[in-house]
Amino acid sequence: MFWTFVATVFCGLGAAGIAMGIRAATAKKAPKWLIPVFAGAGMLGYLIYGEYTWYDHKRAMLPEEAVVVATEQERIFFRPWTFVFPYVTSFSAVDKESISRDTGDQNIVRFTLYR
Repeated sequence: MFWTFVATVFCGLGAAGIAMGIRAATAKKAPKWLIPVFAGAGMLGYLIYGEYTWYDHKRAMLPEEAVVVATEQERIFFRPWTFVFPYVTSFSAVDKESISRDTGDQNIVRFTLYR
């Protein structure tokens, strides 16, 4: 969480730097409000990127014996872009190594489910 905060701040600073470059290139004719708008857009863009890529990152970190069995996608009212492109908010994985049949009934299986 700390590194996400640091990366968000640096994205905001980088985007603000781009706006400052635009102001310098236009001999300060571009409006001053462009700098905080770019900073906010840069930070918001990074956070949206993080929301959409965390699932792929976490799935790549799973061991080979883990299998993703379910994902949940949500549309959230305070994130209006999720109504157009919902993103994965949670997933469940089963450890294939933990699957066992402890009873005489072959239809009953015990396994470890991670959420």
